[in-house]
Amino acid sequence: MTRGIIVIAIVGAVGAGLLGLKWLGDAGASSAAFQHAGQMTEELRKLSGSSGVVIPESVGLIEEGYNIYRNTVRAAWLLVIGAIGSGIATYLLVKGKLDKRPVAATWLASSLLPAFFAPVSLVFSFLLVVAGGLTLANRPEPEAA
Repeated sequence: MTRGIIVIAIVGAVGAGLLGLKWLGDAGASSAAFQHAGQMTEELRKLSGSSGVVIPESVGLIEEGYNIYRNTVRAAWLLVIGAIGSGIATYLLVKGKLDKRPVAATWLASSLLPAFFAPVSLVFSFLLVVAGGLTLANRPEPEAA
């Protein structure tokens, strides 16, 4: 295992964690507005089902925006948790208490799971994918005779 891969993983974990914290901060600032929009669209859907009122197209846009907001919050939590997990796994790898394959799996999962909810998260967490891929592709070092 080269030091360069470990440095790439650390930089990727820090970047992913900071992005997750930024998104959580932004979500906290606009949480009330998005919660209100989500409740409003649910009530309009119920009203249209019971009385046959036609829902304007803008309600669909509000609902889509609310879904994007929810997915971004989910991705933010996964980024923060993944960054912490990647940091712990990297520490254990450096100390020799953990093999490289579980650490590579942790790095890959920490980057790819948030991307299912918000693909733009890969902009900051792609270094974890690079580190995980290089670790799995890296051949074992030959034993000294």
